[in-house]
Amino acid sequence: RDPEELLRGPGFYRIHRSCIVNVRRVAALAQAGPGRWAVVLDDRDGTRLEVARRQTRGLKELLGV
Repeated sequence: RDPEELLRGPGFYRIHRSCIVNVRRVAALAQAGPGRWAVVLDDRDGTRLEVARRQTRGLKELLGV
């Protein structure tokens, strides 16, 4: 099976063409520049991943922001 198929459904969201995140691991949504956003993960490094502009609205709705 395609790994992306395993990550479809509740709990996962494609934030960029090359990145799917587990929304339960999103600690924050941070401004990354004018009109740009990044997710901050709850790992020990506070990993920041940029969100594609076209994915921002759906992610905000999913996170209740």
